[in-house]
Amino acid sequence: MSKRKTKHSKKTVRKQAGKKITVSEKGMKEDILVHKIVEAPTEMPDKTLANMHAETTTETTAEMTAFDTKKPTTSEETEKEKRKKVDAILKLEKELVKDRKKLKRKNKKEKTHIPLWTKIVIVVLSLIIVAMISVAIFGYMLLSHTANVFKGNPMDILIGTELARDENNLTNILIFGTSEDAEGHDGGLLTDSILVASVDQEKKTSKIFSIPRDLWVNYTVPGGETMNCVVGTQGKINATYMCALNEYRNNKDQASRYFAKKISEITGLNLQYYISLDWSALRTVVDELGGIDVDVYADDDAGIHDTCQHLDLAKGMNYGLNGSMALKLARARNAGCDEGGDFGLSRSNFDREINQQRIFNAIKNKAFSIGVLGKPTKVIRLIDSLGNNVKTNITMAEVRTLIDIATNLNGEVESIPTVEQFGVGRIGIQSVVLPKGASTYIESSMFSYGEFQRYLRNKLIKFE
Repeated sequence: MSKRKTKHSKKTVRKQAGKKITVSEKGMKEDILVHKIVEAPTEMPDKTLANMHAETTTETTAEMTAFDTKKPTTSEETEKEKRKKVDAILKLEKELVKDRKKLKRKNKKEKTHIPLWTKIVIVVLSLIIVAMISVAIFGYMLLSHTANVFKGNPMDILIGTELARDENNLTNILIFGTSEDAEGHDGGLLTDSILVASVDQEKKTSKIFSIPRDLWVNYTVPGGETMNCVVGTQGKINATYMCALNEYRNNKDQASRYFAKKISEITGLNLQYYISLDWSALRTVVDELGGIDVDVYADDDAGIHDTCQHLDLAKGMNYGLNGSMALKLARARNAGCDEGGDFGLSRSNFDREINQQRIFNAIKNKAFSIGVLGKPTKVIRLIDSLGNNVKTNITMAEVRTLIDIATNLNGEVESIPTVEQFGVGRIGIQSVVLPKGASTYIESSMFSYGEFQRYLRNKLIKFE
């Protein structure tokens, strides 16, 4: 018995003449029948093979010499025996190489085999990781783009919570506009656009109406301390927000909530939310939507000609108004600038309010038609474009619900006309708006809103 392992060999071969040999590699065995003790590497360079031939020749010669002492042989027979031995070694070498390749293929196959359940687990885990990364990216986008507009944790938009509602199942939102972003514009903090949107969450309906900006009010709200504004304790309602800002040291949230209380006093509605926006916000929203189609109101068949806004529009549907044109229409009231000659809005602010409501409806229709509310990335882009031009007390958790309600509204946002619920008068040199039937000679009548509140209640709540 002999044993040898070269530096090139990866197997140990044990052989004995006339018996089987065992080839071992990495725990696997295979028997090979040989006639002589032979040790050979599975992979052998040429030099090694030559040495092996030499060694084999030497060993064979020694053995033959020993055999010659018993039985002499010719030199030709000796050479023939040597060739046979070398051929046997080479044959065994080839067989060992083949065996080694088979073992490698078998080991590789066993190692790379992955059970089906393992593959399923890997796929599921990969999907979960991708989902988590996507949520994290979405949350970061919300955090960076919505912090200036909505309050609360941005990730709450994925959960949602119910909007506040009153005893009649109505969610009421005060929407008011200022021109504080306009450079060189006097009265930038005056709220020349005052609207109230009321949403019935069960019926999935929405209605909107306006409050005249020139309505004469007492700036103090019921149950509150006397409001000493720079313009006095009484005045036009469009100065209420400005007075509150001064009172609350430029805290816009507190000033907006105070303004909402004053509107609640007039309408008899619980205004749970507010949205304040400036000129830039309106322009931006319309442009981001790609323009809007507005059914322009005018009391002249020739349409609207407004010199203050440098605006000329036909009566009826006007398609593709951009942000600048929409803003001009929202401001136009035939104030008579330059040489005058204005027409189309003879009732001034009352007619302007109608067009403001129609612009609001047009924005809603366009947003629905292009599916903005159903695509979070577009909502984020739209919110981001507004920047600091919009403020609201609506939280991120409520935004999801608000979007769902707006998406599922039945029909148009219905406009409630309020022109007939007010009259006009004069206080000093000012032209003011008063509740219907009120007189400047009877101060108590100037702040009596009972009839207006009953009118709104009948319009907002239809008893079946």
